[in-house]
Order: sequence, then C-alpha cells, then structure tokens
Amino acid sequence: MDAERQANLAARVQYGLCKVLMSWDLLQTTLQAMPETGPNGFEGVVATLLSELTGEQFWVARSGDQSGMDAHNSYGSSVLQAKRYRVASLTEAQVETDFHNSRRQLEQLEVYVLAVTKSTAQLQTRLDKLRDETGIDLIALDWQGPIPALGTLCVTYWQRISQFTNLRDLGEGFARWGNEQAERPEVQQRLQQLRKDIVEQLASFETIRRRARDFLARRFGFAQPPLPRDKIELQRGVHRSVTDSVWQWWQSSDHSIARLQGGEGRRRRRR
Repeated sequence: MDAERQANLAARVQYGLCKVLMSWDLLQTTLQAMPETGPNGFEGVVATLLSELTGEQFWVARSGDQSGMDAHNSYGSSVLQAKRYRVASLTEAQVETDFHNSRRQLEQLEVYVLAVTKSTAQLQTRLDKLRDETGIDLIALDWQGPIPALGTLCVTYWQRISQFTNLRDLGEGFARWGNEQAERPEVQQRLQQLRKDIVEQLASFETIRRRARDFLARRFGFAQPPLPRDKIELQRGVHRSVTDSVWQWWQSSDHSIARLQGGEGRRRRRR
C-alpha cells in the first residue's frame, strides 16, 4: 500500500472515530457536568439560546431572586426554569410549585420554558393540564427522541455558547459535527417548530380559542350545560331561518366576522 492510500485510509478512520465520539450523548453529558447556576453555568447557556431563538434578551436572575424562574425576558412575559439533572428526575410537584411561583410574581406571564437535560415525557400530561387551566404556554426544552429539543438549539447556536465552561473543552471536532447536525433538514424542522411554540405561542392561542367557542356555544344554547347566568335564548328569540344561518356560520372553519342586528322587542301591557 503506497503512502497516499495509507494517508487516505488514516483520514477516513480518523473521521469515523470523530463521528462516533461526537454525538448527542456527548453533548448531553457535557451539559450535565457543567455548573448548574449563574450566567456562566447551565442557566446562562439556556438563557443565551433563548435570546438567540426569540430575538429577545433573557436575563439570568440573581441568586436569591430565583423563586420559580432562573431567567426572564425584559417584559417578564417569558420565563425560563433550568434543571440540570444527571440521575435524579424532576417531579410534577416541583414543576407545579415553580410554575405557580412564577405566576404570582409576574401577572403578565405568557410563556414558561422548562429546560431539562433529561427527558420530560413523564411530565407532559401535567404540563398540558397546567396550560389548559391557565392559558399560559408551558414549553419543554428537554432531551427526548433522536433530535432533542435542547440539543437542537445547542448545535444551531453553537458559536454563541461554545466558550461556556465545559463546552469549550469539546474542541473544533465537535464544532464541525455540530455544524453538520444544524444543517440537517430534520434539525431545521425541529428548530422552526420550537420557534413557533415559543415565539408565536400557538398552544395557548388554541386553548383560549377553544374556551371561547365553548363559552359562546353554551351562552347561545347550542351546547350543554347552559350558563347559569347571562344565557341568551337565541333559538327562541330569533327566527328559525336566521338561527340556522348563524349555526352554519359558527360551524364553518373558515368563517369571517359576522354581526347580528335587530330591534329591541317590547311587550305591550293591556289595560
């Protein structure tokens, strides 16, 4: 085997070893080993990632001010709670306590981001229930599936976080691997979905829309149980043909704004 072929083979072997060593698992264990708190720790990393994703500055809370939130944006409408776990698991009670503490401090809260270095699959049902109860989006940036949400942000914005403690030790080889991952279509798709969830707040919008439809359906007598107060007997007070038209409009998924206008009825008294 000539020298050139030997060099090519060595290069391929080296590249293969690099691909094995540079992985999502390595990134996860590195995040789990870094300091948990402060602007130079895991809290600072996630705050930086959210700032890049949303275009809003996230500020890490001072030690002692962290009652349910580790960072927040300038308006206090978005909050970050960062949990750097290796072995222990996050419980529903911890999540709910931290969430409600944030709600009490920030009445304007709209988005609550929970960043965890492990899977939060066991918490998803509770997160969905809290969102339905409050109308606030609860977004999990965790380590779940072949393309983890938290990992997606890390490889996408690697240049912004590469100098944090522990992460800087991963070196140029990992940076090249991260760039390759960031360009994958499935990673790009994951990134766009995260941006929609956090920036556009689609989940809470859907919750409010569903609640409004249910309320109005009960108020106008189209659904049960009827409202105890302020019920409008639309089916009795409006001609049947008009009622049918309104109902068809209401059931349409592509309806525009409509207005009902009518004169106020008066009952004449007989003398």
